[in-house]
Amino acid sequence: MGNTKSNATFEYNFDNVLSLTEFNDIISDKTKIKMFHERMMKVGKCYIFICEVETDEDRMDPDYMENVMIDDICGNYCNQYYVAQLKTKQIAHPESIADIIWMPMIYHEFWAYAFDICKFDRNDTTYKKLVIDNFHICDYFTRSNYYMQNDLFQINDIFKNLNRDMIENKVISRYENNKTKRERENNG
Repeated sequence: MGNTKSNATFEYNFDNVLSLTEFNDIISDKTKIKMFHERMMKVGKCYIFICEVETDEDRMDPDYMENVMIDDICGNYCNQYYVAQLKTKQIAHPESIADIIWMPMIYHEFWAYAFDICKFDRNDTTYKKLVIDNFHICDYFTRSNYYMQNDLFQINDIFKNLNRDMIENKVISRYENNKTKRERENNG
């Protein structure tokens, strides 16, 4: 007997970083998205390339390029890139374990896809820096057909529009929000 689609294994290595094109190919195919979802439920995370830390504008700036040659910190930026760490996240708790046992598809109500933004380095495979925790968490009520794997379509749309400036602006806004919270706590 030959291999059937139900016996096929998922061919992507979850330790590697997927490109946006590979991720788009996965969610465009019904068989692949189902296998990807099943693997994500077991593995729990996957990395998807978002953008470079260094932009084309940086490369055109003569002052920046001069600093790259002199400064080690700027020199490292040309090898760094942002990735989305796709993960599963529990968004609610069932009232009882019996609910999950008797209705196995109910987990779609309690779990969702989310992603963090991390920074990786091409030259140093051990380098990983969490930049933004829980950049986006999918909402159960915005899903079509209430299936968890439908979150991947929403996330793919976010990935297509995400760039370095948006990531850095989100980092700054979270920093400022935390700063004002601390100031209010200290004054209050």
